Amino acid sequence: MNDIHSTFRFHDVTHARDLSDVLEMHYIELVKCKNESDSLRTPFERWVHVLKFGELYGRNLETLPQALMEEDGIKMAIDKMRYASSSEEVRQLIWDREQAQMDYNWRLKNRLEEAKEALREQGLQQGLQEGLQQGLQQGLQQGRDEERMRVARTMLENGIDAATVEKCTGLRQEDLT
Repeated sequence: MNDIHSTFRFHDVTHARDLSDVLEMHYIELVKCKNESDSLRTPFERWVHVLKFGELYGRNLETLPQALMEEDGIKMAIDKMRYASSSEEVRQLIWDREQAQMDYNWRLKNRLEEAKEALREQGLQQGLQEGLQQGLQQGLQQGRDEERMRVARTMLENGIDAATVEKCTGLRQEDLT
């Protein structure tokens, strides 16, 4: 693929300067491109090959060389080329198939989002239930502890010795003061 790409710029011959370093025209001479699919090393060479010989692969993607299969976007470009060169009836069938695929993907995405939301809601409900249960247990324990302290104080106020109070309530003497 030597010498198939030329770059031209607008140049002022009198003053030996380019009009712009931004504006240039690139010419690719496809007639110089040969069908040597085994020597396609750069992305440029692969795309030029597809531009020139894409019709060969338009009907049967299985014949697409490995180098072209690996280049991003080439299969899609060949599909679009096939679409553009098809009859109106075939284009309609292709469009219908693509539309059905997009509808399917949309429904699948929505179901996935609904499932995530349901799992999130279920997790929240489960977490809330567990939190309530844990809070109830802590509250009951705190209430029991407070009741034991109240009973212990009442016993001490009524003259029962600290050792007996400790034995009856399970509280230590340090807790009673």
